[in-house]
Amino acid sequence: MVSAPDGAHTWAPLNDHPSDKATYSFTITAPEHLAAVANGTLVEKESDAGWTTWRWEHDHPMASYLATMDIGDFEIVPDEAGSAVSSVPIRNVLPPDLASSIPEPLKKQGEMMQFLEQIFGPYPFEVYGIAVVGGYESALENQTLSVFGREIVEDRADEFEAVLVHELAHQWWGDAVSLADWRDIWLKEGLATYAEWLWLEHTEGPKKLEAAAREESDFVTAFGYPPPGDPPPYDLYNLSVYVWGR
Repeated sequence: MVSAPDGAHTWAPLNDHPSDKATYSFTITAPEHLAAVANGTLVEKESDAGWTTWRWEHDHPMASYLATMDIGDFEIVPDEAGSAVSSVPIRNVLPPDLASSIPEPLKKQGEMMQFLEQIFGPYPFEVYGIAVVGGYESALENQTLSVFGREIVEDRADEFEAVLVHELAHQWWGDAVSLADWRDIWLKEGLATYAEWLWLEHTEGPKKLEAAAREESDFVTAFGYPPPGDPPPYDLYNLSVYVWGR
């Protein structure tokens, strides 16, 4: 479930504004053959008469649009190698076929975490990972559990590694440090996209970064994207807030 920018109030009574943060507890009861996941850490799991109740706790303040609950045929897969590299527990919520054959970019999350901590400081939460779901074509930086559509993982594999870095960077910029107002969206999106470039330079060298920067600058200039500081409500996530902000 993804709720950005203002869908959280459709499933919970709250003030759906990015500056109004709260801690969250989730109690989800689902058929026992399904997994039910949410932000934070799993604190209890009880089964009875064909149903399982999952209890998740997230003790860090979180903007409402970053809250997520996902129920489906998932496996919760600890990334032991990535956790060892980063010193942050990493677990991913994956459909069974992906759980048995982990995509190569997903194996780099520990290295990504370590790299971004060197730039942005200690990871701000207690755990991280992604959930891969069907019926969704994008990705969202839900706090501690970014949600990715299968399309990005499978059909847009060339973008997957960059988007992994992008959503991870949001844990610092957009999640821990939140927006005062949606007009400031370019601050979080610009920094997350900037993190993609830093990772590109780290993994493929400065010449690759220079070529990518030149190509993207030419593209957005040719199409005349407006300044990012006041995006229209009907096009909040326009390309300007991602590119001009970095």
